[in-house]
Amino acid sequence: MSKIYAVSSEEGLAVVVNADSKEEAREIFIRNQVDNEFVQEYVSSFVMIDSFFERFYRDEIGPLYNSESGLFEEVDRIREMTSEEKEAYMLSCIEKNVKEYWEDKPEFAKEYLEQFHEGNRTETYCATNFSEAFWLAASKEVIDEGRCYGDIEIVEIDFENTNYHLIND
Repeated sequence: MSKIYAVSSEEGLAVVVNADSKEEAREIFIRNQVDNEFVQEYVSSFVMIDSFFERFYRDEIGPLYNSESGLFEEVDRIREMTSEEKEAYMLSCIEKNVKEYWEDKPEFAKEYLEQFHEGNRTETYCATNFSEAFWLAASKEVIDEGRCYGDIEIVEIDFENTNYHLIND
């Protein structure tokens, strides 16, 4: 039997979902966020700061930009490299990190890297053609990390055993 769940966040989001369980309510909520403009921009943008891509623009020491200043300036370990060395090093780090991140879904790693290379080739630095399955998986990651709405709380609304008051304008 279906139940009613309230999904709320510290960012002020409040929605009601009809589902059989908390987990199903969470999945329904996430599926409905795939088209959210912020989620799409965050996932599809290949910029180094404040994007899904940020997690890949690093090596084993840390980000390849100065994260303390919040500005994009190269860190010392790559500053002295030639342009060709720098490009090859950054690309190898990105590819390694993407493959590790999606190691249980290699098709997503392949898809992400194809879109990354296409975005660089066309100098749009943005993905234009992710599959529906990728969008769903990436949206789930972004929402679970609290990137869109902060922490999400899902609570069953039990109309039979709790007294609720509906407030109308």
